[in-house]
Amino acid sequence: YLEGCPHNGPGLDVDADGNVHVTWYTGSEDHIGVHYAVSEDGGEHFSASFHLNTRFKDTPMRAKVVAKNRHTALVACEVIDDDGAQIYLLGPDFSAGSPKQIEPIAAGSYPNLAQKAGLVALAWLDGDVVKATLVKM
Repeated sequence: YLEGCPHNGPGLDVDADGNVHVTWYTGSEDHIGVHYAVSEDGGEHFSASFHLNTRFKDTPMRAKVVAKNRHTALVACEVIDDDGAQIYLLGPDFSAGSPKQIEPIAAGSYPNLAQKAGLVALAWLDGDVVKATLVKM
């Protein structure tokens, strides 16, 4: 059970080894923003959450996740900064809990991820237009 925002919704994926990866947003003042955690027992227990806000000046939200294994995942999120809504991609190395790389992708909102055979599709909304790109994990 994770307390999160029903409006931002969670991101969820199961990797090839059966680990459950989850992202969620909370508006709780002491932990506001996006969190990421992994369960190695089918969702019964989760690792300590990594608070993604520590990597951004502004608060990320609407995070989605795709995972390859326990320590390899990509997280897409939306961050609203002085330039408007931006899509960021974090990962793929979460071996130390914190992603090693954060890439701004484009202006936009509502990111979503899907994967197959090592390719990851990232889609987002840019105004009234849906845009997408493929990336390797």
